[in-house]
Amino acid sequence: MYKIAVTISLITLIPVIQLSGQTLTLNPYSKTGLGLLENVGNISNPGMGGSTLWMSNRNALNISNPASLSLLDTLTFVLEMGIKNQFSYMSIPGASRSTSQANLNYFSFGFRGTKHWTAGISLIPITSRGYKILDRETASTIGTIDKYYVGSGGLNAIAVANNFDITPDFSAGISVRYLFGKLEETNTLILQNIGTSYNTQQGIKDQISDFDYQIGLRYRIPDAENSSYSIGVVFTPKSNISGKRNSIKGTTKGTNLWSTDDNIFIDIIAADTNKTISYDKPFSIALGIGKTIMNRYSYGIDYTFQNWESTNFENTKNLHRIAAGISYIPQWNSATSYFKRTTYKFGAFFESSNIRVKETNINIAGIGVGVGMPIKRGIYSLDIDCQLGQMGTHTNDQIKDFYARMSLKFRFSEIWFYKPKYD
Repeated sequence: MYKIAVTISLITLIPVIQLSGQTLTLNPYSKTGLGLLENVGNISNPGMGGSTLWMSNRNALNISNPASLSLLDTLTFVLEMGIKNQFSYMSIPGASRSTSQANLNYFSFGFRGTKHWTAGISLIPITSRGYKILDRETASTIGTIDKYYVGSGGLNAIAVANNFDITPDFSAGISVRYLFGKLEETNTLILQNIGTSYNTQQGIKDQISDFDYQIGLRYRIPDAENSSYSIGVVFTPKSNISGKRNSIKGTTKGTNLWSTDDNIFIDIIAADTNKTISYDKPFSIALGIGKTIMNRYSYGIDYTFQNWESTNFENTKNLHRIAAGISYIPQWNSATSYFKRTTYKFGAFFESSNIRVKETNINIAGIGVGVGMPIKRGIYSLDIDCQLGQMGTHTNDQIKDFYARMSLKFRFSEIWFYKPKYD
């Protein structure tokens, strides 16, 4: 048990260090609010469009619903880790740009502690911020004015989920999440036609550290032998997340447009050190309904609502998201064909996001496909999922982002706590 505890501690620490220092996106829309929202369903099951709230599996984890751990086998330890690579082609009328990024997607492990209690711990991204924007204006008196906006960072969560089996078909769960991360902004104004002028620059660094929680429910309705319907609900109450802010604003001749750290300020207009700040985090509710025939196929649909209009952020609106997906196994116990034991996944989603720019709603839509490949008789498995999607529109000169995302998820499932009677 000591070796197990040390191993878990080490492999948990590595993703925390890596994820807390990453910029997970390069998208100008991430300037709004806390950054681009990372849908948990899309993180764990993008091949099915992110439809996950209703799902539960004996040898897999569903990090989107804390009440989904009820089917984990007694004495079984499950560990999952995902990585993501995304290619984006962003365009506005007359210009375009492509980017590519790879990073850790999530990390999770879970186990059944007693007959009626199951636990899981996950490290997941919540939001991501990464943008570099140039806004150029021309004034008749002073000439060209360049405004540079640069941002980076994001919020992550360490979630501790506890699932309680109320009846054989009904479970309830609560996930307590520690939210942490950095949100950084650097804004610079340069008067290009006045050579002796100073630049005006502002740097803001927010360090977020707080807690929130989610409540999940899952109800299973038996239909026939090895067949059932499932309903999953996840509720997240509105909360305030707090942190500390270090900021400075003033005039400088420094040349670093991406950060204030290397620039010497000639005149400081305003500055704060360890100022207490608070961000609104909205109420949200998500509902999923699906059907499963064990070792054959699953299909379902999710709906999510987030009330961003009740928060203190500008350029935001309420979020609505719908996702649907299906998975299929031709013959799970085939002794002659590996491809018959493979899981095939298909899905799609549409999201009216929480972003509104210049009275233009920013929507996201995509399709997904994936395969789940068993390794070593199901003890290990590798999932490869791909998504193609679009965010935004050219309406009102907004940015359209076509993206292709590939996710790899490795799963380990083993009986760790069983002591054999004979050596």
